[in-house]
Amino acid sequence: MTPFMGVFATYNFLTSSGKLLPYVGAEYSFSWIETVVTETLPAPPYFYTINVIEDLHFLGGKAGLKIFMTEMVNFDINLKYQTLLSGPADYTAGNFGINFGVGVILPRKN
Repeated sequence: MTPFMGVFATYNFLTSSGKLLPYVGAEYSFSWIETVVTETLPAPPYFYTINVIEDLHFLGGKAGLKIFMTEMVNFDINLKYQTLLSGPADYTAGNFGINFGVGVILPRKN
């Protein structure tokens, strides 16, 4: 499992019905991966292995829709795209993702 950390910003477009809440956003995230590199040598021990930790930095955007089922509960779906800013050469392609979720607004305590 590879941990990710990051920051994001989201702008919501309030609709007149209040049942639908479209939004767009941007995010920056970073992670790290550990890879094992094995090199062969012409003489004993014939090979050596080292662990290499590489940083990954991503930039992406997302667009989604929150559908409020009640005043406090919503269903959330979004499409996101991330591209690699820096990292290993074999991670150069961007990726798309679809997220589904349920949101709950907790009541305020006065």
